[in-house]
Amino acid sequence: MAKINTDKDRLTKFAEWAKLYQSALLETNRSKLPQKIFDAEAAIFKRKLELSTIVPVNGDRESERAAINDALLYLATLREALQH
Repeated sequence: MAKINTDKDRLTKFAEWAKLYQSALLETNRSKLPQKIFDAEAAIFKRKLELSTIVPVNGDRESERAAINDALLYLATLREALQH
């Protein structure tokens, strides 16, 4: 059964993955970066799964979905840059 979440719940969930994403982007220690990227991606994929089961309330979740897609693209680019 789909869940109905409040705006507060949505913002909290958004903040959880966004905080890990930001931490990965700001990490300057190359030895810590792979784990930061992994942690951010795990949180993002968990949130994507949650979003797929949420009944939209007062509009859609498109802005968060777009932010997630952008974040995944940047994390992939960051991971690729580590290999060079």
